[in-house]
Amino acid sequence: MPPRCTLRPAVCLALALAPSLPHRAAAREPLSSFADVLDRAEPAVVNIATVGRAEEAGEQETMQDFLHRFFGEGPRVQRSLGSGFIISPDGEIVTNNHVVQGAAKIRVRMANEEELEARVVGSDSKTDVALLRVKAPRPLPTLPFGDSDAVKVGDWVLAIGNPFGLRGASSVKGLTTTSSRPTPRSTRGTRVVR
Repeated sequence: MPPRCTLRPAVCLALALAPSLPHRAAAREPLSSFADVLDRAEPAVVNIATVGRAEEAGEQETMQDFLHRFFGEGPRVQRSLGSGFIISPDGEIVTNNHVVQGAAKIRVRMANEEELEARVVGSDSKTDVALLRVKAPRPLPTLPFGDSDAVKVGDWVLAIGNPFGLRGASSVKGLTTTSSRPTPRSTRGTRVVR
């Protein structure tokens, strides 16, 4: 069974890519480029756009809500953008829970500009992770989860995302700074890599 990853998708992506980076014989040799890693990862990185009702159930109606309803403009909607990555060829996608929480409609835009409807099949608000599913018209490119137990402080990490739906994914590199720091959202006993 693969290691369980209860991390934010960007961190999971970094962990997924860490084993694919060439291991250097000497730690002193500088890493010259992440271009090859980005080329391999980008097809599996997606943009996620959601639409949902802005008000929560039981929330008191505001004057603005009344005027929208009175003039036939419909209810206020909340829109959200985020990133995710494909983890199975049949259409499972990992993203942040806060991106899709309360969404009435979820659209996933692939790196090739293709758009697919998605639905939430699982989520965890404490770790801010959600699992989506799309109906894949063909096998999709994927990124595997890495082994978070193998990550050491000082290892390179690469966060890749496409939260604004722009052509091409954005990325940032960094170093692992800790492997067990608790976060406000984490639960007791949850191991978080940063």
